[in-house]
Amino acid sequence: MKKLTLIISVLLLSNLAISARAGIKIAVVDGQKIIESSLAYKDITGQVEKKATLFKNSAAKMQENLQKKYKEIESQKLVLSSEAYGKKTKEFELEAEKAQESAYMDRMSLDKAYSEAMKVLEKKITDIIQAKAMEKKLDMVMAKIHMIYNNKELEITDSIIEELNKSLPAVAVKFDAIPSKNDKGIKK
Repeated sequence: MKKLTLIISVLLLSNLAISARAGIKIAVVDGQKIIESSLAYKDITGQVEKKATLFKNSAAKMQENLQKKYKEIESQKLVLSSEAYGKKTKEFELEAEKAQESAYMDRMSLDKAYSEAMKVLEKKITDIIQAKAMEKKLDMVMAKIHMIYNNKELEITDSIIEELNKSLPAVAVKFDAIPSKNDKGIKK
């Protein structure tokens, strides 16, 4: 795999050298640095982490309540008829299943909300890079991840970050509830 990456990189660099001699204008961007340096990314991760903490606390409380109920049912095992004990056990199992589904839905909601917010950020980054390419009359913008070496003069990463932070300092993360299989498509 490393050999393949090295071969592709060497071919890209040789093509870049040929392109540079042919008068083609090229720029390089560090996509990872753009995302990690953006105010919007920090805002998105902050919102998601805050919501994840709420979900985690809620799940812990549910688990604690379920453990109490389980102990209560088990303590009544000898005094209840087998029918009453079976009924309580079945009710407990249904409640535990609902709690597990709720925790799963919360995780899915987080993942979906994060993905949707990141799509907004990535679209904005792409738009800014395209606008910068038009402004500078560039023929090509390459991702730094595919480079072994590049001349620092080709880098436009910092100007992309600056423009991104001005135009998109935050992204509203939408934590819409994901309908459970029992909701028949109705949002909670």
